[in-house]
Formats: sequence, structure tokens, C-alpha cells
Amino acid sequence: CMSVATVSVNATAQVTGAHAVKVMADMVISDVNGEGAEWLICPGGMPGATNLAACTALSEMLGWQFHSGGKIAAICAAPAVSLTGTDAVEITFHADLPDGRAKYYYRAPVDVASLDTLEALNVPFTVDMDLVQRVDSIMRGRKFYVRTPLWYDVDNERRAVAGLRHVPVVVDSVVAGDANYPLGVVFTLVEPEHARLLEPSGASCTRMVYMTVGRSKAATRNFDTLFSFRNPRETYPSIKNDVWEMIVRSQVKEGMSRDECRLAKGAPAAIQRIPTYGGIRENWQYSDGVYLIFDDGYLTRFRL
Repeated sequence: CMSVATVSVNATAQVTGAHAVKVMADMVISDVNGEGAEWLICPGGMPGATNLAACTALSEMLGWQFHSGGKIAAICAAPAVSLTGTDAVEITFHADLPDGRAKYYYRAPVDVASLDTLEALNVPFTVDMDLVQRVDSIMRGRKFYVRTPLWYDVDNERRAVAGLRHVPVVVDSVVAGDANYPLGVVFTLVEPEHARLLEPSGASCTRMVYMTVGRSKAATRNFDTLFSFRNPRETYPSIKNDVWEMIVRSQVKEGMSRDECRLAKGAPAAIQRIPTYGGIRENWQYSDGVYLIFDDGYLTRFRL
């Protein structure tokens, strides 16, 4: 059982909701001493969340609650209220759960320079930092073969950069990701010749890929789709070296087999098979507009 008091951020206790429904709060915020509160819970709805975000007293109260280790909850649009009382795009907070104290991580999709132009700071998602640390303890320092070329700049995690496929990397760390992919795996290329493909200066090449976990439909980039333990080159010893170099760079050329093209471009979104006088023609279509056309199992035409 918990004692709950409603608080108005206005000068009076009467609050008018978005649908013109009037309610009387238990007190006004100027009469509230937030110290010692077990929970501070911000209700949702608009423009209520915007009004909460504009209340300096509430922001200061939330900041004190956060830094003192107190509990904070936000409903619907209410994460627009600053949970720390300060302008920040990254927020870490703790919650006491039945199985122990857990750390969570908030990241807002804005940069510091744009904060002053926003009416509210929308905090869209959480990442369980305990999960990040567990995955980091498993992957850090280990060698894998990266299967995806969808890499990101470590210094600017929102900037996609050119990547390679089926090359060895060593994981440097696992960090909190973004709203779609909760984990970021930071790695360094092992082979100097691969690093030179991306960094002609010969400097060490460190990149990042985003990763999901779990079995939900949203978990589209789990470990097994991004990495492998075994060197894939050993699985396909018959592929010529010049063709393998193209596969590593996600490139194709006429005459490549279906297996070689699948290694280079990944599985297509759709395959259309058309009988011809000479055999079977296959049209591989990808979601980004790329298509590959095979006659009797070998690439004859393509658009990248």
C-alpha cells in the first residue's frame, strides 16, 4: 500500500485536462517538498507533458530525485520532462527490482546544440545496462568473423560507413545502442590488408555494428546474423581469390554463381523463377532496389 498525492504545477490546485475535464489536485507544487518521496510519477498526455517540461520546480525536483537514487516513473508522453533536471541527451538511472538493482540508459535522438530549440525533450526508449555489461563480458576481446557490411562510425554512431563481409575482427567493447538496436558492438579489423581497404593511410580501423537480442520480431540483427565463429573462407575453398576479394567488398560480376552472389549481397527479399527454352532464369530482388539475374545458375545481369 502506498500513499499517493496529486500535485498541480499551476498556481492553483484546479487542473484542466486536454478534454476540458477539471480536477482538483491535492496540492500545488509550490507547497511540495520532494525530498524523501519514494516515487515521483509524471502523467502523460498533451499538452500536459509540455506543461510539465516547462515547470522549473518540477525539473529541479526530478533532478534531486534522480541524483539521490529515488524512483521516477513517466507515462506516455511524460518522458518529455527532464529526468535529471539538466539538459542532456544521455541519461542513466537505476530502478529497484525484485531480483536486485538494475541500471537503465536513456538516449534522446537529438544533439546538444538543438536542445534549446525544443519545446520538450522526448526520451524514447531504455536500454538495460546490465544486459550491455553481460554481453560485453562475453564478447570483449574475442575474435569473430563479421557477416554484415552495415557498419557505423564509432565517433558518430548515426553515420553509416562502408564495411566489409566475412573478415576477422576483435571486439573492443559492447556499448548501449539506439532505439531500434539496443547494443552497439565496437570492433577492430584484424588483418592490415582489410584495414587498408577502408583506411588507405594504414591506420588501425575501428568500427561498430548495431545488434539486437532476444526472439521477438524486432530482433532482426541478432549475433548469428552479424557474426560467425568460423572463417567462412574455409567453407568455400573452391572460390577463386579474386572473386573472394569482391565478395568481401559486397561486389558482384557476371559469371558469379548463386552461392558467391549470396555471400556478397546476402539473401534476397524475393526470388522470381522463370522457365526459358534454355533452362531457368532467376531474378533476385533486394529491398534497396538491387537486383541480380541468373541464367542456369550464373549471374548474367545485375543492378547495384
